[in-house]
Amino acid sequence: MGIVAAPACAASADSPILGEDFTFVFHAAGEAAPSVPVMRRTHAFLIALVLAAAVILGSFAAIRSSQLSAHASTPHVDAAQVARQSAALNRAEAALRSELRKRPPAIPALPAVRHAAAPQTVVYKRAPTIVHVIHRHGGENEHEGGNGSEREVDD
Repeated sequence: MGIVAAPACAASADSPILGEDFTFVFHAAGEAAPSVPVMRRTHAFLIALVLAAAVILGSFAAIRSSQLSAHASTPHVDAAQVARQSAALNRAEAALRSELRKRPPAIPALPAVRHAAAPQTVVYKRAPTIVHVIHRHGGENEHEGGNGSEREVDD
């Protein structure tokens, strides 16, 4: 007795998988095997026509967008405008060079250093605490002096 159980049935090329056979049928020379046996010829023709139209329209769009990008990449600038901007840049460059040739003004001398006085000592004084005492009748001496109906508050 082996460790691995024997298969229930032998595998072959004729075993059905999902109801299909793995049998291969030879067709006569010149006769094409149908790729989708359930589709009608008119349906196949319509699908081929739609795919051809999609290919033609896609090619047209790709060619058109590449032409647009080629036109956008070449700048159209007037020569007079380029000459004006170049002259302005030349003037700005000349002004910067003339400023560079000028000497900056002399820096004034630093004042003499004074020796710092001894640091002052800081004395902190706390503010006196403020205590408010409010005398109220009652509490511990509740029964002394009166019937309790008189209540006086001293501030």
